[in-house]
Amino acid sequence: MRSKRLNINEGQTRENATVKGLSHRATIDEIKEVERDGATSKFAAKRWFQSSNCGNCDLRDKRRSGRPTKFESFYEAEGALSIVTASEIRRREPNISREHDYSQ
Repeated sequence: MRSKRLNINEGQTRENATVKGLSHRATIDEIKEVERDGATSKFAAKRWFQSSNCGNCDLRDKRRSGRPTKFESFYEAEGALSIVTASEIRRREPNISREHDYSQ
């Protein structure tokens, strides 16, 4: 019996990927042709096969228990991780260098 997998070609989005019957080894080889070596692991391909064989073709992560994420989107997280320079700190807190004597 041949496994089904999601066939994602270059330029396609995950939402419009088509289901195509291939073994997981053939799937990895096909992904390497489009992407590069190391684009996916054997473990990831096996997990995709197991979920698609159970009828789950949704490529988004499931909600999990535990601490919820603080950011709802990549763009919120990207903005929160911006680099703060020393001049930015001095602008925000003008008296910060005067509060401590660093000469000792």
